[in-house]
Amino acid sequence: MVNARLYWFLESSNILCHEQAGFRKGSCTEDQLFRLTQRIHDGFQSNKHTVAIFVDLQQAYDRVWRKGLLMKMKNIGV
Repeated sequence: MVNARLYWFLESSNILCHEQAGFRKGSCTEDQLFRLTQRIHDGFQSNKHTVAIFVDLQQAYDRVWRKGLLMKMKNIGV
């Protein structure tokens, strides 16, 4: 129930970037791979550099300060 409400809130409030694909309906890993590949190709064609940063958030929720997270969610209206 919390997940459904949070998802609805984030989508309806346009808080997430439209390029955010993780755990969103209609988006998948292949979309992100295509975007990255396209940007690398475009940069190569324009003789520009492409920089990518990859962050592994595995088990991130297990280490988060839950009370602080709930306070931040409350402050933005969730």
